[in-house]
Amino acid sequence: MLTPIDSAVLRDLKRGNVSAFNILVATFESPLFRFFYCRDGNWHLAEELTAETFAQLVTSLSGMRGGTEQLRAYVFSTARHVRSRYLRKSPPRHTSIDANIELSWSGETPFDNLTQAETVKQLLRAVSQLDANVRTIILLRFVEGFSIGEIAESLDLPTGTIKSHLHRGKCRLKELLLEMGCEL
Repeated sequence: MLTPIDSAVLRDLKRGNVSAFNILVATFESPLFRFFYCRDGNWHLAEELTAETFAQLVTSLSGMRGGTEQLRAYVFSTARHVRSRYLRKSPPRHTSIDANIELSWSGETPFDNLTQAETVKQLLRAVSQLDANVRTIILLRFVEGFSIGEIAESLDLPTGTIKSHLHRGKCRLKELLLEMGCEL
């Protein structure tokens, strides 16, 4: 069990006592990390935002109002603001289909590995049945991670054509996979 923060520790935190900050870190490091990791699914970002939250708390805790019963809310409010500031400053990230597959398949057991391999084989079989142009666009987008603009430029096609091929390709893949008995 973690050390609860009492009013004496809170008073020391507001005064900038290093040992009090060590207690704060020991108490909130894991919960903050879980908060960020569950929100974003990115281990390194969660570590970075957790550290940034503690850095922010070093400067802001002296102005905190209330007692120990408000500390948890104050810490997580600071974490929320740190995350919001990070998201405003950073460019939007596009996740590929590969990232989603990686998160959903841990591959911890042989059965999981076998299931993943069978699903990949079925998916590749379905992709191979697509029209060549649609197949190329699907692979560039979801395997290689190209943006729609990059695909349009590399294939010398209008972006509207790329978008319609992507839509039709995903619909056709869904039909093919259902015909093969895959669970979606």
